[in-house]
Amino acid sequence: MVCTPKDVLDAVRLLARVCGDEQIAGLLNKHGHRTRSGERWVKERVGALRYRNEILSCRAERKISERWMTLKAAARS
Repeated sequence: MVCTPKDVLDAVRLLARVCGDEQIAGLLNKHGHRTRSGERWVKERVGALRYRNEILSCRAERKISERWMTLKAAARS
């Protein structure tokens, strides 16, 4: 079985709290991360990785319940 590096899993866990799969894929690619098979990240691969590792996706309800806000909203408060 092929395993995803811990640094990529940690990044996805963190990013999934505030970003969608497409944004996460873009950030992983931008920073030079590839899948274990050498492929570029796409939203479907990120979604599959989240599913296999039981990482919740970013949802509006979750952002509200965890009291997340944008930088602009934080600056206004």
